[in-house]
Amino acid sequence: MKIGIKDYYSLLGKNMKSIEEITEYMDEEYQNKIKNAGLAKVPIDNECLLSDMIKEVYKKCEFEVELIIVAHSIPFINKNLNHISKELDCIETITLSGMPCAIVHEAIDLARKYIEAGEYRCILVIGADKAYGNKERVFFNTIMGDSVIGLVIDNHCSNNTIISSHIQSTIIAPEGELSGEDKIQKYRMVSTSLIRQCIEKCLEKANIDLKSINHIVPHTPNKLLWDTVAKFMHLDRDVFRDDYIHETGHLNSNDSFYHYLRLKDENSIKEGEYALLINPGFGGTQGCTLIKA
Repeated sequence: MKIGIKDYYSLLGKNMKSIEEITEYMDEEYQNKIKNAGLAKVPIDNECLLSDMIKEVYKKCEFEVELIIVAHSIPFINKNLNHISKELDCIETITLSGMPCAIVHEAIDLARKYIEAGEYRCILVIGADKAYGNKERVFFNTIMGDSVIGLVIDNHCSNNTIISSHIQSTIIAPEGELSGEDKIQKYRMVSTSLIRQCIEKCLEKANIDLKSINHIVPHTPNKLLWDTVAKFMHLDRDVFRDDYIHETGHLNSNDSFYHYLRLKDENSIKEGEYALLINPGFGGTQGCTLIKA
């Protein structure tokens, strides 16, 4: 049994907006901080409902799936998804939330465990996050784009096989950007160590050495973060594949999967190579998934 990503579909916000357009209410100094983080434009759609984006991605699915797992990082939108299964042909549907920026890793790991246990053969994991206004998508010197990705997880995959996953939480700044300054600073002091720990645990489960990893596809809120992680872990910066952060911005919980699949489609990640996808969430959550392309 080789469990992996059999097929995939993605949908980004239809309006590509520049940093200046989205942050027109902010001063030039803050805009420059965002640009220095590597962003230039972000796909957004303030008018479209997340549930409509989810349905659009579902309609692209050509496989007969037995379960749908909808994962999103923003808890307050859950009430809008309570009846989503009725709109997805009444296929059994569960929703996962919380674990900021790492929840799709949790959903992938859950799907893999369900299939390993023989409870399902084919599961559609939908990672879905969006904002509804420009001001709410700007935080911590980055900008959140709107994106939904659908991943068909199946028990017979010759490539894109899921080797291992690791998800961990050490909550230090529980309110995110609204946490006290002391907690924010405390989190920033240990975040790099927590990222390394998550990566090492994921590789340990797979019994694979870090030197065997061809690509690390990271969460993309900020290039500067991965400059620091690369130095801290004594890795070549080119291993970290944040190639398209300038045109996607911060795609929240599903960005590492979006970027991995884009790089794979472009043959920049080649069949048989190892790609390690890592999403740290501000406050204390990290998710990591190792894939053999």
